[in-house]
Amino acid sequence: MIYFKYLIIKQLPYFSLHVFHYSLLMLVHTVFFWLKNPDSSADRQALRAGLDTLKAIPNISAAYIGAPAATRRPVIDSSYDWSITFVFATAAHQDIYQDHPIHLEFITTCAHLWERVQVYDAEG
Repeated sequence: MIYFKYLIIKQLPYFSLHVFHYSLLMLVHTVFFWLKNPDSSADRQALRAGLDTLKAIPNISAAYIGAPAATRRPVIDSSYDWSITFVFATAAHQDIYQDHPIHLEFITTCAHLWERVQVYDAEG
């Protein structure tokens, strides 16, 4: 038996709602980036621009790029500079993303900007 849920995404800048079907075994890919030079606004902007290019990769059902929120509690690690959260309908879609030329170009172009990268993948 296959189960489906609905995921509603507000896509900017068009402000239209899109409904995506995804299975219960979707994959959520979250990556945190720490800059080598966190005080450099040029490096911060360059990494953000590189992250934005990743949203053009097919098979990403939902994409979020952000900086640490202003929330402060003992359990929150806000030491990173940028994060991405991409939702894929299947693990196979995430595999395609990993080998996609845009993703590989991002790594080639931006790897010199980060000191650390931490990846969390969740399936459910």
